[in-house]
Amino acid sequence: MSKIRRILMFIPGNSPAMINNASIIDADTIVFDLEDSVALEDKADARFLVKETLLHFEVPGKDIAVRINGISTDFWMEDLRAIVPCRPAFIQLPKTERGEDLLKVIDLIEKIEKKEGIPVGTVQVCPIIETALGIENAFQIAMTKTERLAALALGAEDLISDISGIRSNESLEIMYARQRLVNAARAAGISPSDTAFINVDDDEWLVKDCKLSRSLGFDGRAIISPRQVKLARSMYLPSKKEIDYAKAVIDAIHDAKRRGRGAITLNGKMVDEPIVKRARAVLQSIEESERMVQDE
Repeated sequence: MSKIRRILMFIPGNSPAMINNASIIDADTIVFDLEDSVALEDKADARFLVKETLLHFEVPGKDIAVRINGISTDFWMEDLRAIVPCRPAFIQLPKTERGEDLLKVIDLIEKIEKKEGIPVGTVQVCPIIETALGIENAFQIAMTKTERLAALALGAEDLISDISGIRSNESLEIMYARQRLVNAARAAGISPSDTAFINVDDDEWLVKDCKLSRSLGFDGRAIISPRQVKLARSMYLPSKKEIDYAKAVIDAIHDAKRRGRGAITLNGKMVDEPIVKRARAVLQSIEESERMVQDE
């Protein structure tokens, strides 16, 4: 299973002020963006600024990633040639539609790693699925033969445009895409990451959407405003009730083993393997969060 990253904070690659404040943001991952948030005439300057930032920027406990421009543009190869030598944790590839798209990017990353004397496989890749074709090919993308997949991410805004939908707070228009992406990611053993919630001043709907997102199986999501980070992050952490139940399940397992019992019950209900697996995942996620806090 790929590493769980709950909050991916996107920062425009052409904004020195926001880049300078990145270290104080309580996100698992800082993603410097060279794509949608950067105008065409600013691409080269943003690439240079992000490159210099990566060479001198390090935050303990956080991963640093870069969203490059898509392979249908004239920018992606120059993005990789500038960024890969700086060894980000991973590259985000927007508008991924086929496994071949991913392999094309990975091939160039590997060539750059070899040229720069970087161990092959150092830089991972996170495909962003944000077109109708990408959604239909989500499983094929997730099953691409590579050890570099950091996660599988959803990009709803471009997707809605591609399917001629209407974006809403309720998000019914992306329910199919969300479920298909989560299923593809889980089947491939990688972490699913949800789309950004763009109504940055609506905390009530942010909470509702995060709860829905987590209930569907997402490990976390993209965030575009620092003020959303703390609230969104808390929504993807197990509740006290979940943690207490998980501990009780594990205690019941240990007690049954001590007594030599094959069947395990808790509060009058059978505890089977899926329940045990979920309990262990809950406790593991809490341990990972505590380690992250200690690193910071």
